[in-house]
Amino acid sequence: MIVGLPKAQNDRRIYDIIIVGAGISGLAAADNLIDSGKDVLILEARDRIGGRIWSHLWNGVTIEEGANWIHTSDGNPLTKFSEKHGFITYETPLNSMVAYLNGKKIDNDEYDYLVKEFWLHIIAKQEKGQDESLAKTISDFKTKKPFSFDEKKVLNYLANSEISNEYGTDLDNLSRDYFDIGEGYGDGELVLPNGLQQITDVLKDEVDVRLNHIVTKIEYQDAGVIVYAKNKQFYAKKVLVTVPLGVLKSGDIEFSPPLPTSKQNAISELGMGLLQKHWLLFDKVFWDKDVIWILSVNEQNCECMNYTYTGKPILLCFTMGEYAKYQESLPDSNITSDIMSVLRNAYGQNIPDPIDVYFTKWASDKFSYGAYSFTAVGNTPETYYEISAPIDDLIYFAGEHTHENYPATIHGAYLSGLRAAQSMK
Repeated sequence: MIVGLPKAQNDRRIYDIIIVGAGISGLAAADNLIDSGKDVLILEARDRIGGRIWSHLWNGVTIEEGANWIHTSDGNPLTKFSEKHGFITYETPLNSMVAYLNGKKIDNDEYDYLVKEFWLHIIAKQEKGQDESLAKTISDFKTKKPFSFDEKKVLNYLANSEISNEYGTDLDNLSRDYFDIGEGYGDGELVLPNGLQQITDVLKDEVDVRLNHIVTKIEYQDAGVIVYAKNKQFYAKKVLVTVPLGVLKSGDIEFSPPLPTSKQNAISELGMGLLQKHWLLFDKVFWDKDVIWILSVNEQNCECMNYTYTGKPILLCFTMGEYAKYQESLPDSNITSDIMSVLRNAYGQNIPDPIDVYFTKWASDKFSYGAYSFTAVGNTPETYYEISAPIDDLIYFAGEHTHENYPATIHGAYLSGLRAAQSMK
C-alpha cells in the first residue's frame, strides 16, 4: 500500500508521468508532455518501440506486421505528419480491385449492384429497435431478396471481405448499430513504403523509453502512483496506460485498488479483433497486376493485396476472426496451402507455389492478444467513454480502443495520446 511517495532526496526519482506502452499513443503523449516541460518515463514490455506498428525488412522489402495504412488519409493528421517529415507515401484506393467467382471475373456492374444493395439494407436497419448481430441483419437481407445461389455466395464473401476483415472478427460478434462507429477525414488509403515505424521513430526522439520492462502492477492512491516492472518500483504523480485492449482484458496488469466495476465491464464487453497477414513471394507475377485488391470468393474469407509496388512479385493476404486464430495452430505449409487454394480458384491450378512466406501471429502475442478493437453487439459510444475515463486524476487511458471517433486506427491511437496528454497537464 502507498503510504506516501518517497522523497526525492532518497534517490528515488518521482516522475510527473509514467506511460505504460511505447506504441503510437504512448509516444504521442510523451512527446507532447515533454514539450510542455513534464518529466516523463515510458515503460515498454517489448524489445522495441511501436507496439502494433511494426515495420521491418523481409526479402529486401519493408513489411508491416501490424498497422498497414493511414486510413481516410485526406486531412488525416498522420498524413500531414508524414508530409512534414518527407515520408514517401503510396495510395491504395479501395475501388482498385478485381473479383473472381469459380475462376471467372465477376462483372463490375453486377458486383457494384450487390455492394449498393448490401449497404443500403444495413444502413436502413441501423438503430431501428434492439441491437443485433450484423450476421443476423445480413442473413435477413439474403432471404428477403430474390438472389441467385452465386449472388448469395458473393454476398457472403462481400460481407466478410468488406466488413469482417476490416473489423477483425466474425459477423456474429459485430454490432449492427455501431460496428462502423466513428468518423473519417476523407478519401484515400495511404501506405508508407518505408514503414509506418518512421512515425514512431520521430515521436521517440528525446523520450526516455525503458524496453523489456513488463508492467505487472499499478498501485495508486492520493499520494501518487507506483508502477511495478522488472522487479523494480517506479514512482510518479500520474500514470497513462496505453496497453492494447487485449492486455487489459487478460488481467496481466494488476490494479490496486481494482479498477471501478463500470470500467472493468466496459473492458470486458468491448471486442478485441484479430487480423492475420500472410506475405507470399513468387518468382513471377501471375495475377492482375494493375489493381490493388484481388478478391476470390472462398470459404476462408481470404482477400489479397497486390504488393508489387515494392518492386517484387509479392501478395499480401488477410484472414480474420476465429479462422485466423485457428491458423496460428497450423504449420506454415498448411496455411500456405489454404491461401494457394484461394488463388488457384481465381487463376487456375497451374500457378506456381511461393518461394518464400511470412505470417503474423497476433492472437498469441502476449503484449497484444489480438489486432485491434471492434464494437460488439450491445456496445455503444459510451463503452469507449467508460474505458477512456481517468480515475481520480491519477490513472489515465489511451489507445485506439479509447477513441470513440476513430477506434481501430493508428490516427485514433495517436489522437487519444494527445488528448490524454492535454488532460494530464
